[in-house]
Amino acid sequence: MFNYLNYGFVPAPGSIFAGIRRLPPGNLLVLREGQGTPDPYWDMIYQESRTRARDAASTMYRLAHDAVAQTIDGITWKETGAFLSGGTDSSTVVGLMSRITGERVNAFSIGFREERYDELNYAKLAARHFGAAHYTQIVTPDEALEALPRLVEGYDEPFGNNSAIGTFFCARLARQCGVTCLLTGDGGDEIFGGNERYRTNALLARYHVIPAGLRRHLLEPILMSLPPDTVPMIGKVQRYIRRANTPNPRRFYWSEFFVAQEADSLLLPDFRTAVAADAPYRVAQEHFDRAQATAELNRLLYLDLKLTIGDNDLFKVTRTAELAGVGARFPLLEPPVVEFTGTLRARYKVRGLEKRYLFKRAFRGLLPREILAKRKHGFGVPTADWIKTHHGFQTLVHDTLLSSRARQRGYFRPGALEELFRRHSADATPYYGDILWTALMLELWHRRHLDGGSAS
Repeated sequence: MFNYLNYGFVPAPGSIFAGIRRLPPGNLLVLREGQGTPDPYWDMIYQESRTRARDAASTMYRLAHDAVAQTIDGITWKETGAFLSGGTDSSTVVGLMSRITGERVNAFSIGFREERYDELNYAKLAARHFGAAHYTQIVTPDEALEALPRLVEGYDEPFGNNSAIGTFFCARLARQCGVTCLLTGDGGDEIFGGNERYRTNALLARYHVIPAGLRRHLLEPILMSLPPDTVPMIGKVQRYIRRANTPNPRRFYWSEFFVAQEADSLLLPDFRTAVAADAPYRVAQEHFDRAQATAELNRLLYLDLKLTIGDNDLFKVTRTAELAGVGARFPLLEPPVVEFTGTLRARYKVRGLEKRYLFKRAFRGLLPREILAKRKHGFGVPTADWIKTHHGFQTLVHDTLLSSRARQRGYFRPGALEELFRRHSADATPYYGDILWTALMLELWHRRHLDGGSAS
């Protein structure tokens, strides 16, 4: 439960149910004399080779091309399509599908009225570039609210990733258009080095280029002693130093695990004393330490492969696609592609502060320049905005989380959720809204799966 509140999902091998463990990805369940034990049959290995960038880029393109070709082999073409967010990975999949088949690819995208969450312009650009048959839908908060009980019912464990809403509507749109199988670009960020926090980590690592003696005996004693509110920018510099001096993977999760960081003020004493405040970090640390890698970046990629992909994104896509009545396939996660990225030098993934260095080189002849240059966004969903501005969502979240029924769960201190609402109201970012969403999905899951009632 505590890990869920911090991650927004329950990391394997744990589950939300006492006495039940989940089989981790890449494992078989071996039964011996009535006892089941996990037995790993595959894991990611990072053994960097000396392959030149030009040759590696050529191989990367070929392997991705072959993976897409293999994925669509034997599928009825008119019943096949692809998610298209307008990002590099989904655009790559659509582009390769187009080149392989010579047909118009069925591409599906959703958008929102909230401008900072809407990326339909990039999706339309990619669709035009590849000559795709492009189907789009603007998802309204009323539609999302109506679909919410179905999503809660579809997940047998609490699941707080709000982008499941966008994925569900995109998959449903495809099914309405007669498509029964969708290809996705999931996994590309975690194998090619595309997440913004890899770049952030590289920026923080630059602090350690300064000689240790100079940092510890001159810079830090001076900079950390200054009042943060009286000297311009000094507060930001101090936060940079503190984070840069924090070892990974804690540095990687610096702005996450809010519930763990605020456990004493958020959680009721019985719940707080029953859990270790650093439990979410332990999960990350175990993966980080287990990674068969030398470069720190590759250890972080391994972390994301296990948690972001294995426990979160694949879970999100496969389940929402199933609810919509379509199948999902993941060509960028085919073993030849993933294993090849394990042989790449770390600097081919993030070079300096440039993400996806080799990927951009490999696919620059396929993708529009605007797609290669854009900042990552993906299927972000404006639930944090809706909690502030939409009457239906406001009512649902407030009435659900502040109800006597929710308080009786024994998780949050009196006033803790009210404080989260106050912070969210005053904050221009979705940070606190996402935490409230995680708590909401937990309570709705309780009501649907444990209380025997509806998720409303």
